[in-house]
Amino acid sequence: MNVFAWAASLIRLEIPFLRQVAIVANPAEGSRVVPVHLAPKQAIEHRVRRPRLATDAWMRQYEHLLAYRRIHPDDWPKIRECFPVGNRLGLWCCAQRKAHMKGHLPSGRLDRLNGIRFPWDGKYYWYRQYQMLVAFRAKHPSRWPTCREEWPAGNDIGNWCHSQRSMYKAGQLAPNKVDLMNLIEFEWVAGVRRNSGR
Repeated sequence: MNVFAWAASLIRLEIPFLRQVAIVANPAEGSRVVPVHLAPKQAIEHRVRRPRLATDAWMRQYEHLLAYRRIHPDDWPKIRECFPVGNRLGLWCCAQRKAHMKGHLPSGRLDRLNGIRFPWDGKYYWYRQYQMLVAFRAKHPSRWPTCREEWPAGNDIGNWCHSQRSMYKAGQLAPNKVDLMNLIEFEWVAGVRRNSGR
């Protein structure tokens, strides 16, 4: 193994002080590898950096997403959802959508996500929440979710309803979505019941 291959193999070890090593010329012993912070500047022949760990972190999150889908085959992580515990998988999914929208997602990552039919737009989330709202109303026909209510646990249905009201008021909710909400007699103003004509 040559000295460069050896340096690269050292860097692959997850040892914090070996994130960057230097190949140092030593007239008596030949070239040797040392951590950069220990190498005399005048003796450095070549610096070898550990490749950025972003790819490793991305793959770790992708593996978490696959594990999530094995457990929840009909669902995708919600924006605030953590999986496994403490890992913000929902935010990671949101970041992938933003990167894709801006054209910043590398083709290899795009192919992997397309391979598992990753939902790129918010339509999936909207219709999923709409179905949850219909189910909520079937269980609680006399009321609508409160602003901070989660139903089922972990699903911020109340906040979603609040967002629909805000978008409707600003004229930003698509007409087909307004029609669907009207179909279930959605309260556009919280706490004000609609006259259904019955």
